[in-house]
Amino acid sequence: MKRVLVLIAAAIVSLQFFSCSTDYDGSKPDNKAPIINVYDTSDITSSKKTKIQWYGNDVDGSKMTYYYAVTTDTTVNIDNVLSRMPLDGQTVEGRKYWTATDKTFAYISMPYAPFPSETTQIFWIDTLYNEGGQTAAFKAAFSKFFVMGKDEGGKTTDITEKMFKRTNRKPKYPMVFSSKLSCNGYDQNWMLVTSDSAQMVLKQKTEFWQPFDFKWMGEDPDGTDVDLEFRWELHERKFRFTRDDGDTVDEIEAKNDSVLVKSSAGWSVTNLSASFDNEIFDHNPQGKYAFKVFVRDDAFEESELHSTIYFEVFAPKLDKGILIINDTNPTLATNTNMKVRQGNPDGTLVTDFYKSLLSAAGYSENDPDPLKKYSMETFSVATEIIGYDTTFAIVGADTTITAIDTIRVSSYYPNIRKLSEYRLVIIASDDRSNEKGVDYTGTTNVGYISYLSQYLDVGGKAFIVGNSTLMAKYPYTLEVESYKAPRRQVFEPYAQDVVEIADATLDFFKDYFGIYSMSFAETKTWFCPDIWNIGVQGQNVTPKDYYLQDNYDFVGVTPYDHISDSKIAALKVDSAKVNDCWFNYPAKVGPFNVLMTFQAKENGTVMTGIPVIEAFKGETVYKYKSIYDLPRVEGDNDTVYDTDDNGTVNHSLKYIDPVTTDGDKSGYILRKSGSVATRYISEGDVFRTAFFTIPLYFLDDNRDLNGDSEGDVTGMFKAMIDWFDLEVNPLNK
Repeated sequence: MKRVLVLIAAAIVSLQFFSCSTDYDGSKPDNKAPIINVYDTSDITSSKKTKIQWYGNDVDGSKMTYYYAVTTDTTVNIDNVLSRMPLDGQTVEGRKYWTATDKTFAYISMPYAPFPSETTQIFWIDTLYNEGGQTAAFKAAFSKFFVMGKDEGGKTTDITEKMFKRTNRKPKYPMVFSSKLSCNGYDQNWMLVTSDSAQMVLKQKTEFWQPFDFKWMGEDPDGTDVDLEFRWELHERKFRFTRDDGDTVDEIEAKNDSVLVKSSAGWSVTNLSASFDNEIFDHNPQGKYAFKVFVRDDAFEESELHSTIYFEVFAPKLDKGILIINDTNPTLATNTNMKVRQGNPDGTLVTDFYKSLLSAAGYSENDPDPLKKYSMETFSVATEIIGYDTTFAIVGADTTITAIDTIRVSSYYPNIRKLSEYRLVIIASDDRSNEKGVDYTGTTNVGYISYLSQYLDVGGKAFIVGNSTLMAKYPYTLEVESYKAPRRQVFEPYAQDVVEIADATLDFFKDYFGIYSMSFAETKTWFCPDIWNIGVQGQNVTPKDYYLQDNYDFVGVTPYDHISDSKIAALKVDSAKVNDCWFNYPAKVGPFNVLMTFQAKENGTVMTGIPVIEAFKGETVYKYKSIYDLPRVEGDNDTVYDTDDNGTVNHSLKYIDPVTTDGDKSGYILRKSGSVATRYISEGDVFRTAFFTIPLYFLDDNRDLNGDSEGDVTGMFKAMIDWFDLEVNPLNK
C-alpha cells in the first residue's frame, strides 16, 4: 500500500511538469520586456542642441541601456528603421547610426543637411516671419528622433519615434574690427579707409610697426549656443570710390578683376582673427585691398551680407632728398587785425630764404638726382570722412547705401605717404602766429605727430626749426602789447600742462627728440605813443626809452664747446629783418588819430618768445645768447654792446636792473640761458632728429654785399644737412 501511494504522487508531479509549455529553465524567474516612452515636449526648436527626455522602465528592475538615432529621411519609421539603420551598423564615414547611453535624456543637434550622409532625403520649408515690424526669411528642417531600450537580459523595448521641426534664421553679418585701421564693425558691414588715411606697410613686424590686424565675431538670432563658422578672403581690389562734395557716396563701382591674395582654409569655428604684413608687401606694397569675412550657421546658411573693410597701403620709399614744409606765412593766421599779425615775416621772403639755403647745400627742385632734389610744401588741414555709421546692402552686382551718418576726422597734408618719399623732412616755423600752422597736438585725432612718428619709425629724419614750432593751439599768436610771464612745460605724460599741449605730443618730442622740458620765455611787446604829443593828429610817434619798451633780450646763439664743426658758428639776430616785420598803423586814441609804432628804438629788436629746452639724450648744439652775455660799456654799467669781427660797435642795448620804484615787475628783462638747439641719433641710427627753437630767417647770414661768400646761417644749415647723412638709405640697414 505504501508503494502504491508513492507511485501515485510521482505520477502527479510528472503530469504537472509536462502538462504546460514554458521557457523557464527552473533556475530563475521569467525576464519581462521593458517599456519606453518619449516625454511630450515641443516638437519645434531653434536651438542648436535640443534636450530630449524619455521614460524607461524594466519591471524586473534590470539595468537599462538606451539607444537613440536621428535622421532627416522622414520616410524612415519604427517598422523599417532597424533595417535602414541597423543597431550595430555604421555610416559610410564609419560612424555608428545609434548612440548608446545609460541616461534618460540626450542633447541632440537637429541637422539641416541630409543625415546620415548616405541619405539624400530631407524635408524642409522656407517661409517668412515678422519680427519687430521687419519681415525676414527662415528655414525649417524636419527630422525624426528614434529611441529604444535594452535590459541586461537582452530584452528590448518597442522603438519610439518623434518628429522635430528645427527653425533657423540667418545669422547677422560678421562684425569685423581692426585696431590698426580704427575700424569698428558693430554697426556696419562696409567700411572704407580713404586714400588720405592709407596705411604704411612693411615686410614684417618691427618694434614700431604692427601688421594689419583683423578680428571678428558673429551673432545668431537663434541663440548664443549656435556655433557659427567663418571664412575670410584678402583681395587686391579694383574698386573706384567717387564722393561728391557732400556726405553721400555717389558711386561705388566694382570691377570684376580683383585678385584673391589669400584666403582661409575653409570654414572654421575657432579661427577668429588674421593679420598680414609680408603677404601684402610681396603682392603689391602700393596697392588697395579689401578684407572680407563670411559667416554661416550650423544650418549652413550664410548671412545676407558679408563684411568688408576697404583699405589702402603704401611702402616707404625714402628715395628722394628733402621735403620742406614752409610753415611760415602770415596767411596762416585767420585774424586780420594788424596788431595780432605783428612780427610775422613776409611769406615770399621766407620762401626765398629757405630756397637759398637749400641751393647752397646742393639741392634744387629739378635736380635729375632724386637724392639732390627738394620739394617745398605748405601745411594744410582738411576734414576727412573715414567711415559711415551705417550698413550697406548688396543688390545684384551693385553696392547701394541704405543710410548715412558720416564719421569725420582731421587729415593733414603733406600726409604720411608724401613724407615717406623723402629721407629728410624740414619743418620751418619762423613766425609769431601759428593758428593754422603744423598741428602737432591735433583736434579730432592725435595730430601731425601721427604721421611724423610713423615716418621716423621706418628710418626717416626730421629737422624742426623756428620759434613757433610747438605753440600748438595756445596761444595762436605770441602776445603783442601785453605781457606773458615765462612758464615751463615738462614733456612727460600727465605732467602739469601749462601750454595746453596734449600728452601724445609731449611723448612724441620726448621719445623722438630727447626733449625733457621747454621753457616758454616772456613775450612782452609794447608800443608807446608820446603822451605829450598825442594831440598831434597823424604824427609818427617814436617810443621813448621806458622800461616797458625794453622788450628784447634774445640777441643770437652760441655753439657749445663740444661742437667741433667750424660751420656751426655763433649767429646774431638780424635787427633789420626783425624791425621790417613790425608795422606802424593808424589808431584812434581818444578824440585823436595817431600812428602807432611797434619799433622799439633805432636798431632795436622785439625778438622775444624764443623757447629754451632741456634735452636728456642726444647733444645740445646752440645756447641762448642774452643781452646779459654781451660786454658792458666801460664806465656805463647800464649799456651793453655787440661787435662785428673787427671789434666795431654795431649798436648799444640798454637793460633795466630788476628794481622799479613802483614795484611793477612786468618790465623786467629776465636773464635767460639754456639750450635752443639739440640733435639726436636714435639707438641703431634708425632715425635722426634735430630741434631748433630759433627762427633762422631772423638770424644774420653775414654774407658779403655780392652774396658770393657762404654766410653764417648758410654754413650752419649745410653742416646740419651733412649731419643727417642723406646718402645712406635707411631701408637697407
